[in-house]
Amino acid sequence: MVPLLKSFARQILPERVTVAARVLFRRLPIAYSGRYSSFAAAARHATGYADPVIFETTRKAALAVKRGEAAFEHGGVARRTPNYSWAALTSLQHAAITGHASPQRPLHVVDFGGSLGALYFKNRRFLEAIPLLWSIVEQPHYVACGNAEFADARLAFFSSIAEAAARAPVDAILFASSLEYSEAPYDLLTQAAALRPAFIIITGTHLIDGAEDEFRVQRLYAPLHPASLAMRYVSKRKLIEHMEAIGYGPIAAFDQGYLLQRRPDIGDLA
Repeated sequence: MVPLLKSFARQILPERVTVAARVLFRRLPIAYSGRYSSFAAAARHATGYADPVIFETTRKAALAVKRGEAAFEHGGVARRTPNYSWAALTSLQHAAITGHASPQRPLHVVDFGGSLGALYFKNRRFLEAIPLLWSIVEQPHYVACGNAEFADARLAFFSSIAEAAARAPVDAILFASSLEYSEAPYDLLTQAAALRPAFIIITGTHLIDGAEDEFRVQRLYAPLHPASLAMRYVSKRKLIEHMEAIGYGPIAAFDQGYLLQRRPDIGDLA
């Protein structure tokens, strides 16, 4: 009887009501809705990351992390218990070892969509041992705030991958929970590959076995900052085929991503 009632409710109630009901009764802070024809179609039903509420809640939580009052920030909430990003850390440590990072030649990581240093500060206990330059690519207001309140000798913020690359030769480009929120992720990956970093690291990404990407709206509720975000479930097959085409092959697979290495025989990309 319960499954029948749920099915009936989905048919007669607006989608936003059924999504809210799932969150309310299961107490889930994150829900997903829709199966849209494109990313743009999903975006028409979402508020997006430009929402000023997201920025301000993220800034406050990130400052608490920077001051050592919290372990990390997630969804605008300052968390007290450490939760390290092992896939990203393992990939970066491998990049540092194989790239022979040293104080004279620090590993340069470009973190696309890295917010106000979320992954950098969350994992700084392990990153401190690596001679490192960390360049975050973000929206302009995040860049202004980041350089004013969060930047240091290792950490800096930029508005584009090209601007970040002007800082120093790029060794690794990191897409941590950011690729799936991009309207044109394959163009971004091609742009990243054109810089010829030794590694491209993809983590925290919704991956599916289908031949094509699928499009949803992700809805966040308390205690996370309230938001609705257009997103995609990325096709593993399509992603790997694209990466192979632009000169990168996976050398490690994670639950939600890959460590990809540049093929040594690849020439300059046009």
